[in-house]
Amino acid sequence: DPTLESTNLSASSKVRSVISFWGSQGLLDALQLRDSSSRFDAEDPALLIAHGRRDTTVDFALSEELRDSCEAANIPYEYHPFDGGHGAWNQEIDGLSLAEISLNFLVGHQGLSLD
Repeated sequence: DPTLESTNLSASSKVRSVISFWGSQGLLDALQLRDSSSRFDAEDPALLIAHGRRDTTVDFALSEELRDSCEAANIPYEYHPFDGGHGAWNQEIDGLSLAEISLNFLVGHQGLSLD
């Protein structure tokens, strides 16, 4: 897109937060096996992990491993396990939808304001 060459050139493109529904670190582990380089360090962006305990598509234990990797690398994270399965869009966690949890996470970790 040629407009990107002249639009907001002073704005940073650094990723400051990531949302992971049903995620795992499988791809990152595969990359580490390929080149022996860790993909987790304290400079990584904050990560929100939400995963259903009854997910039969992506093993729930993988989200726990991802959480543990964040913890070990001192990456800021929020972990939200829920009782549903893989299709989580209508899930509520502590009375909040995943959309609300995600918005609160982004606002908090990107220094934004809802005012």
